[in-house]
Amino acid sequence: MPFYTHRKDGNHDEMVDAYKAKGYLTKSTTMVGEGFPDLVVWHPSFPPGFVRLVEVKHGNGKHRTKQDNFKEKGWPVDTVRTEGDIA
Repeated sequence: MPFYTHRKDGNHDEMVDAYKAKGYLTKSTTMVGEGFPDLVVWHPSFPPGFVRLVEVKHGNGKHRTKQDNFKEKGWPVDTVRTEGDIA
């Protein structure tokens, strides 16, 4: 099995804290790899069984090819850079 390293953007923990402050449950998924987003988030206002996939980017950070490919397959992924991006 190949060895993969996972990377967290510099503002990853800050974004997790911001989601939690707004009442979301969060699960970091940076270790999944293969372009899978950084977070799975849930809020009590969501319909049953509904979660959001979230990619965290710092500053002007760009999506990597695997992240673009993941989205191109039809997966709905939100990208957040600041607390203001959190709905």
